[in-house]
Amino acid sequence: MERFRKLIAKIPTGLISGLTIALILWLTLAPHPAGDIQLPLIPGADKVIHMVMFGFLTFVVLLEWMKHRRWAMLPLPLVGAVSIACALFGLGDELVQRAMGLGREFETLDILADTAGAIAAGGIWAMVQKLFADNSDASA
Repeated sequence: MERFRKLIAKIPTGLISGLTIALILWLTLAPHPAGDIQLPLIPGADKVIHMVMFGFLTFVVLLEWMKHRRWAMLPLPLVGAVSIACALFGLGDELVQRAMGLGREFETLDILADTAGAIAAGGIWAMVQKLFADNSDASA
């Protein structure tokens, strides 16, 4: 895990989260983010994609926060707050879709999928963050 932390330490804090936010905004706000390519999706696949996008966003924000705290474990209230903030970002994204009027539609199920992804990622993070934490002084 030390190798992973060293790799992440080389990346400016906020870059991964910022790129993830930019990608989410492009995919959710652009009228035709894939251009003329028609992707065959099974019914409901877009909701799974929403869950994955917002779960990944939550994960990278928590990872970068832990990096900022020198790999100390994050308190559960902070993990919950980040999860809620990412879910609220999903709500805001849907509201912007409605306001833009460029063919993207406000969908309550998208908000639920965004929230489910963010909350699930926060819950998983709370269980596995020990893997990323620096435990070098735990034995002292």
